[in-house]
Amino acid sequence: MKHKKKGKIRIFSVFLLCFTLIVAIAAFVAYDKLWNFLVDYGNDEPVKAIDSYIEILESGDYDKIFELNGVETTEFNTYEDYVSKFAEMFGGSISGLSYSLVSTDGGEETYNIYSAGNLSQTVTISKEPDGSFAIETDRIETPYEITLIIPSGASAHINGKPLGNEYLSGDEILIEEYSAMDEPYLPSFIGYHIDGLLNEPVCDVELNGEKLLLSAKPLSESDDENTAGKVTAYRAVEGERLKALEEVTEHTAVQYAMYITQDITFDKLSPLLCEKSEFYRSIKDYKNEWYVEHEFTYDNVQISDVILYDDEHFSANISFTYHIIRPIRTYDYDVSYKMYFVMENDEWKLVTLA
Repeated sequence: MKHKKKGKIRIFSVFLLCFTLIVAIAAFVAYDKLWNFLVDYGNDEPVKAIDSYIEILESGDYDKIFELNGVETTEFNTYEDYVSKFAEMFGGSISGLSYSLVSTDGGEETYNIYSAGNLSQTVTISKEPDGSFAIETDRIETPYEITLIIPSGASAHINGKPLGNEYLSGDEILIEEYSAMDEPYLPSFIGYHIDGLLNEPVCDVELNGEKLLLSAKPLSESDDENTAGKVTAYRAVEGERLKALEEVTEHTAVQYAMYITQDITFDKLSPLLCEKSEFYRSIKDYKNEWYVEHEFTYDNVQISDVILYDDEHFSANISFTYHIIRPIRTYDYDVSYKMYFVMENDEWKLVTLA
């Protein structure tokens, strides 16, 4: 019996030794894999790249930040403009940042970066052929553009910086409505175009020391290319000067309507017209074959878009209703004109209307 007991002890010892050896080998393999994982994690895992980028952001090293974000400064998008834009993106201060993994796709990992809990930027980490990791950020958008039309001889600034000839958008722009004159002088404008602006454009235009007003209204009836983002600079027309031009517009428009209805003769209208214009010649012999006794009145006058091109040219829109009153009936007519005037001998004369 004693002999059999010793055999059992030896078998158990061998089993215990083998089991211990197997556990030790498994533990060694697991430790080795964990160690390699930690080494990889510390050296070149995507998390390391995003941690490095966060560190660069919070350090305020804008040279490095701009390099990683593909920022290229220009005359109108300055270094300081981009510093302000990044501060705006990160809620005013680039500090206390956090991030979260958004997606993993084919070896690329996308992260959202947060400032004070608000999403500020999205970045993508990808592995390069040499084993390193590259970071790609959302590019800073430069979405603004503007076409600026100004009188010839004026100077223009965008966001405080002068516009040079390299931004000219084409040939001189002429107010063609004045072309139907003998020896015409056409008011002229020039156009500038600039795009790829980081900030919304703020324009300043001056002519002979006078600050001009900016408007999206077209230059004239022939200016049929007015589009969003197109701004035109005009001389300010207000106060007594505006009132005087409106009076000229209303008086001339009503007299023209009365000539059409034969309430006045051409001799009464002609002092208001430019004799050098094709318009003058075309209506000089106008005859209205239909005429009956009536009374002429008008009301509902609306004058808008008074544009002073220069000291000798202006245009305006006018609409009104005139009434032909007869004993048994009143006839109402709504009319509207776009009128173009020129200064001759210190008086405004009508060149044409549309």
